[in-house]
Order: sequence, then C-alpha cells, then structure tokens
Amino acid sequence: SIGWSQFLQKVNTKQVATAQVDNTTGTVTGKLTSGESYTTTGPHPAFDTEVSEMQSNGVTVTFENSSPSQWGSR
Repeated sequence: SIGWSQFLQKVNTKQVATAQVDNTTGTVTGKLTSGESYTTTGPHPAFDTEVSEMQSNGVTVTFENSSPSQWGSR
C-alpha cells in the first residue's frame, strides 16, 4: 500500500501503468511500470483533474462499482 501523495508522484513520473478505481470506496489498485502491484486510497468519487492527470501520464484507468455518471461518457 502506498499513500495518495506518493501515488500521484509516481503518476507524474510515469511509473504507474494501470489504475482501477473503485468509485464506492476510493480504493485504487493496479500495476506500476516495474510490474509491481500497488494499492492506495484516494478521494471518492475520484476527482476529474486527477483522473485526467493519470490518463495524460499514460495510465490505463478503469472504474468499478461505478454508477452512471460523467465517467461513462469518456
């Protein structure tokens, strides 16, 4: 498990490959570019700016337990 700020730092340095966001709990799980798995807890629902930041840094972002919202239209 890593902290949210550490996670965002890894996103900004392109060390995160995938992120699966649980809209119910705010838990984010995925893989780093090193192949290592991680878990962190972020804000929920996920902030649009942080999701955009992840995507612009090459992270494949998926959502689970999501209710119909603005995320579905991306």
